[in-house]
Amino acid sequence: MGIIKEVCLISDLKNRRGKKIVVEELDLEIAIFKTEKGIFSLSNICPHQHAHVISDGFVDEDNCVTCPLHNWTFNLEDGKVVGGVAAIKTYKTIIEGEKVLLELPDNETPLWMDF
Repeated sequence: MGIIKEVCLISDLKNRRGKKIVVEELDLEIAIFKTEKGIFSLSNICPHQHAHVISDGFVDEDNCVTCPLHNWTFNLEDGKVVGGVAAIKTYKTIIEGEKVLLELPDNETPLWMDF
């Protein structure tokens, strides 16, 4: 189990839009999305050119977010690139009342993975 950290309130999130969270002590930038299927957290860094833009993407009806710069599309639930062979790191999201908490690693693993 990693570190549990409160990062925002549910009311801070707009439906199908991202919110960028910076966890300075771990040097992490995370994108959080609220959809009809729940609240999802993943790395804010697109692996295509390491751009910090995932939180600016739009969520579609398949619960996927598209990078606004490169049009790579990521599944919010597992971070996998749709139709590709890579993925970005996802984070366990915990809801306690109105609070959104993340389970963060004790020591960070890569922000993306090649399969």
